[in-house]
Amino acid sequence: GILMLDLSPPVKLLSIFEKEAELYSKFLDPSRQKTEVLINGDVRELGNITKNELVLIESVGELEETREQAVSEIACGMGVEASSLTISSIIDNLDKAWDKGWDKAWAEKLKKARANILCTIEEIRKTNMRNKVLIDASLEYIDFSLNLLSSTNDKGINYSRDGKEGNSEKLSLFDVKL
Repeated sequence: GILMLDLSPPVKLLSIFEKEAELYSKFLDPSRQKTEVLINGDVRELGNITKNELVLIESVGELEETREQAVSEIACGMGVEASSLTISSIIDNLDKAWDKGWDKAWAEKLKKARANILCTIEEIRKTNMRNKVLIDASLEYIDFSLNLLSSTNDKGINYSRDGKEGNSEKLSLFDVKL
């Protein structure tokens, strides 16, 4: 991999953003696969996909730590607190702190990498919302099915042909109330 220590902080930040964009794009396929798996009801495959996503999440977390270090270095170079910086403010102010080859082309690359990440995250969010709807519908169906199968022998009121009240027994497959 690239040795991050050899890069100036802005170049390091760009490299991190490009790697994050690549990692986030790797979340799209599993997210879409989950949709198919949920439709097909393949719980085992859903577990496998989730395990693979955990590895990606760990990688993103490691990159986030590196990104925070780069932002701290940039903040130090700009003479501001790291917590006050946004990517937009970094892009707008980099020329004030670094003149070693940092130009508008680098700023555009950083903007593009940021836009790629945001676009990918939005696509993941939409796919996850679709998956949530599928999961919720599946849970509602399971709940309905369990209630239907486990309706107990509660006495209910029934009306006979002549309109008089009478007691009736509800039939149940199981002697269990959930």
